[in-house]
This record gives sequence, C-alpha cells and structure tokens, in this order.
Amino acid sequence: GKNQSALVLLNKGDKPARFRLNKLMQPGEWRSALSEQRYTVAAGHPKLKVTVPAHGVEVLLFENALTEPALIEALNRLQAGKVRRTSGE
Repeated sequence: GKNQSALVLLNKGDKPARFRLNKLMQPGEWRSALSEQRYTVAAGHPKLKVTVPAHGVEVLLFENALTEPALIEALNRLQAGKVRRTSGE
C-alpha cells in the first residue's frame, strides 16, 4: 500500500512487559509484523494492550493513512524537531 505506519514496542527487561496504550492511537486495524496477529483499536476509545516477551520486540503496522488529529499533530511536532523525546514516558 501507499501508507504504512509502524509502532515498535521494545522490552529490554528480564520479564514480559505489558504495554497499555490509550493516548495518540490511530483507530482501526493494526497487524503484528512478526506474528500476523491483528489488533483492533476502536474509535472513541483508542486502547491497545500488548505483551512483549523479555528481551523482545513487537512491531505493529497500520496499513492506511493516519487520520487521528492529535496523533498527526504530535508526529508533525516530533518530525519538525520541536520536541525531542529521550525516554518512553
């Protein structure tokens, strides 16, 4: 497709990590690039829960254009270099 966004979740810890994402999530279907598992993020209640094994990674792909205004704004700020993120918080 013409559009693809990736969300990479990295767990450098010794135990599985559970990620609970509820901010700046694009509603729609996300697909694991590693396992082909599919995750649906509902519009109006954008929540996603993913467990990543110890010393593991998960890569989620969204195969359509992003439409979530707050997410697009945040990405544009990051790409413009106005905000530099140095931690996962």
